[in-house]
Amino acid sequence: MRAGAITFLVVAGLGVADGGFFPESWGPSVVLISWATALVLLLAPRVSVPARGELMLALGCAVAAWTLLGAVWSDSVTATMLEAERALVVVAALLALLLTRDRVWTPRGVVAAATLVGGWNLCARVFGGESTAPVGYPNALAALAALAIPLALRERRTWPALVVLAPALAAQGSRGALLALVLGFIAAALRRPVVVVPLIVIAIATAWGTAGLRHSYYRVAVDQARAAPVAGTGAGTWEQWWLSRRPTPNSALDAHSVYLETLGEQGVVGLALLGAFLAVPLSIRPRDRLLVGAYATFLIHAAVDWDREIVALWVAGVAVGVTLLPDARAEVARRGRVALGCAVLALGSLGVLSGVAQISLAHASDAARAHQLGRAETLANRALRIEPWSSRPLEVRGEAQLAAGRRRAAATSFRRALAKDPLRWRLWHDLEQATGSRRAGREAKRLNPLGG
Repeated sequence: MRAGAITFLVVAGLGVADGGFFPESWGPSVVLISWATALVLLLAPRVSVPARGELMLALGCAVAAWTLLGAVWSDSVTATMLEAERALVVVAALLALLLTRDRVWTPRGVVAAATLVGGWNLCARVFGGESTAPVGYPNALAALAALAIPLALRERRTWPALVVLAPALAAQGSRGALLALVLGFIAAALRRPVVVVPLIVIAIATAWGTAGLRHSYYRVAVDQARAAPVAGTGAGTWEQWWLSRRPTPNSALDAHSVYLETLGEQGVVGLALLGAFLAVPLSIRPRDRLLVGAYATFLIHAAVDWDREIVALWVAGVAVGVTLLPDARAEVARRGRVALGCAVLALGSLGVLSGVAQISLAHASDAARAHQLGRAETLANRALRIEPWSSRPLEVRGEAQLAAGRRRAAATSFRRALAKDPLRWRLWHDLEQATGSRRAGREAKRLNPLGG
């Protein structure tokens, strides 16, 4: 039962918080997940992990560590460190899921969370609310419903959830999620893990050829990979490449393919680590066809959209993967509990710091928009003290100073921010506004030729 409760609380909690997309939700999520894990370690009479769980955890930590290490050579330390903070949520959730994994209750927790989020969206549509609520991105909500549908079909007790999940999927109008579900059912029918790889290739090829701007997104990711094939240009840097090379004025944050974006941003090494992590649940031939179908749906949809940025969806997929691990469980000895407890406390501490910094920064931006310029500057300075590597607090502070007419102070803030993030075009634009510098204007134009 605790497995289902923890899975439901994590996925649903992140789901109703805009899918866990915004940074201010990551720190509190890490803290709460860490507390729940600590309680399991403290109170459970026995603590064990499924077979190959240690391998999956090690690879998950390796993915997060490579993301963090990328800050050394990244085109944008700010963006890369932000991606490392997001990865902390997944590592914390993965540890909790491994310690509480249950073949019955973990999938039920995913189904319950997807049903809650899908039902919320349908009610919002019926009663005139925001049509993208609560996740904020229709394709991600559709993907969550799609991966939950095979799970709901596993037992009669969860069949009623289909009354919500199917309409929630249809209401989003997501061709990518529908394609992923169809291919997921094909994988379930064949029940051979290796078949997921060609299905992922089929999904990417289909999206490349038919889905609007995706072919342009993918080309930029490939160009990025060619420029730095081994280690990439740093997690979170695709947006900068897109702005300088986009063929149309369309804005985009991500390459709309987790695998191609990882290849571009983190190189062959990053893609290999991510692939190995995601392949662990498929390293055996599972007996449960519908579990395979749900996990394949998750993996295939990740090939055609920016799933990793919607943390609720990514954690739900990882939960299904954890459920697929073999039944043989290795009990964690007392010393192991102590080591895990220390790791959990460290994660919780990082979550507190991340939460304070990101929430302060979000409130600083809100204060600046409300013309509470002194408060905005104070909150931005607090965020900067916690995360001195980030240009974002300096950017918000500079914008507040500029709005207050303090051009010299604003210019100083923008120059300090550019020292940390020299390829961020908006900082050059802001510096031009503060100083009238033509050089700053030319640099902004070079980094973002189409403007906007």
